[in-house]
Amino acid sequence: GGFADEALAVEVEQASVEVAGEIIQYIRPKSLDAVLDYYIDAGQLDRDPYWARLWSSAMVTARELLEDPGLVKGKRVCDLGAGLGLAGIAAGMAGAEEVVLLDREEMALRFAAMSAHLNGVQERVKVQAFDWQKDAVEEPFDVVLATDVIYESASVPFVAELLGSLLKGPSTNEAPCSSCALVTDPQHRTPANQRRFIALMEERGMQVETRLSSAVLEGVEEHVTFITITQHNHLAGPA
Repeated sequence: GGFADEALAVEVEQASVEVAGEIIQYIRPKSLDAVLDYYIDAGQLDRDPYWARLWSSAMVTARELLEDPGLVKGKRVCDLGAGLGLAGIAAGMAGAEEVVLLDREEMALRFAAMSAHLNGVQERVKVQAFDWQKDAVEEPFDVVLATDVIYESASVPFVAELLGSLLKGPSTNEAPCSSCALVTDPQHRTPANQRRFIALMEERGMQVETRLSSAVLEGVEEHVTFITITQHNHLAGPA
């Protein structure tokens, strides 16, 4: 059933999704339109209500982490533009030492924090308001998760630059993903943005691998581009 919370400003409901055999519980707004109406009433016309639903990119990232927990186990992880927080919560469930959910939408972060609590990972999963056009990163991370963050053309250079500062420097550690970003975006939505983003990462000397994945959400299969970005290990000598 739904319940209202003054701090959340909209009616909310609890939902769950099965990912890699695990059930992840989450809290979401009952209506995306209600979130939009709230922003309009508050005069916040620059706000983005689309965090208020679950997207296939987050499902793909969450599944990757739960099927291959070594990617994040014992590491510091951030979920950039976390929205409802599914990917970051999955990182916490997979054994990450610390996960920070970053989003500029404070309402989204309140939902994500409640969802972390529902899944018993609230000690490891924290939330932090973060606007990538203004805010700086205090301490870099071992792994950066970024789902659905390059669908607006204007975001592409910001995200590309941010990943350089969010990630720790190249590591001599042989563990998988010891300084890497996992970026997921729907295959057909903005392919030009994906190409531009990949080019910008390669210009920064990052190693980029892409592959195709998919997730079924509400009965519909959606194809997702999975981009793995790794800091080159210059310590190992010339390439």
